[in-house]
Amino acid sequence: MYEEYLNTFSVPWKKVVRKWAKMNIAYAEAVEDLPAWYVENSNSALFSSALWACDYPSICETDIGKQVISGLPGRRRAYDGRTDIEALVEDELFLFEAKKRHLNLSGDSRRALRHNVIARALDEALSDTAKIRSAAGNLTAKAGSIVFFSAVLSADYFGQGKWISKRRERIVDELEAFKRNMSDLRFKDVDLMYAAYFSDTSRLSISTDDYRPVAFGVCMTLPK
Repeated sequence: MYEEYLNTFSVPWKKVVRKWAKMNIAYAEAVEDLPAWYVENSNSALFSSALWACDYPSICETDIGKQVISGLPGRRRAYDGRTDIEALVEDELFLFEAKKRHLNLSGDSRRALRHNVIARALDEALSDTAKIRSAAGNLTAKAGSIVFFSAVLSADYFGQGKWISKRRERIVDELEAFKRNMSDLRFKDVDLMYAAYFSDTSRLSISTDDYRPVAFGVCMTLPK
């Protein structure tokens, strides 16, 4: 149903991402629904499950102290919060702040991959990650960020004849734009990895407007 378009994740994260993708695909085939379509918490939970399936202990929504720069020299505002994913991978502890973005690849949508929606989400995730960096350091952990995304096309693209080639062309063009945008990004002191999966034959229907999920993926930043 879905196939891998690109995956720049390094070992051991590559196998975790592929397990997460396989879980999405298995659920879609069994239930005719796509977990990646849903909110940040659902995606974080499935990603945590993928970590466990790769023998990396993981849990979601753990309590943690957060800090925000107050604007005053040397002053920080501290408060109790939660980190989205905690995982022990290859004997290293990681804490992640996560975001989710819904995309629409149809027509002139401003929520398409070519419009740097994911880059802006990464900025937000990195801002949230800065709030847990001090607590992560106290735990000898690395603080990272994750952005999950899913993309749909309207049912108009699922007619017969010319629409078959138009559908694939639209999806591939968007994924190529995503790849270019990601490769152009430069973040200070962090490495960026990303993966995307797509289907030009999806028959899953999302929402009453009959949009169909044609792609999903994930981006991650980790300290260098």
